[in-house]
Amino acid sequence: MKINNINKIYLDKNYVTNNPDWHSKDSDYKKNLIINLIKKKPKSILDFGCGSGDVTDKLAEHFNKTLVTGYEVSPIAYKLCKKKKEKPKI
Repeated sequence: MKINNINKIYLDKNYVTNNPDWHSKDSDYKKNLIINLIKKKPKSILDFGCGSGDVTDKLAEHFNKTLVTGYEVSPIAYKLCKKKKEKPKI
């Protein structure tokens, strides 16, 4: 797949139209896969391509003394993540 096609998928509204929650429902499954790969408690974790930030948040909760950083290239996913962060937790 060419870079231009990848850019088109994540930078236009095509992906979010087909996946409005940016696969949030899969975040527990993905978090558990990552946790099972990690053998020692890490000092930091970089979630590259973090989407809407759900897996990043779950990793930060699990590894509560670890610096967990998410990076996302899609401005659409970034807006979804930012919107979740602005909601007060009840």
